[in-house]
Amino acid sequence: MATTFRTRPSNITIIEVTTLIEGAILIALGLSVAFASYYLSDMKTFVLGPIDPSIFHELRVM
Repeated sequence: MATTFRTRPSNITIIEVTTLIEGAILIALGLSVAFASYYLSDMKTFVLGPIDPSIFHELRVM
């Protein structure tokens, strides 16, 4: 068991790092969209078009 356990952590850590990076990118994109919609809500100029700004308000609360 020790030999099989030594060969695996390299692959597991690479997968975990990539998933963490992807998660951080998704969180950063979600926050940037939420704050952008929050600041643009005053101007009433939504580039996204038919999307309801209340959706971003619910996401920002979460």
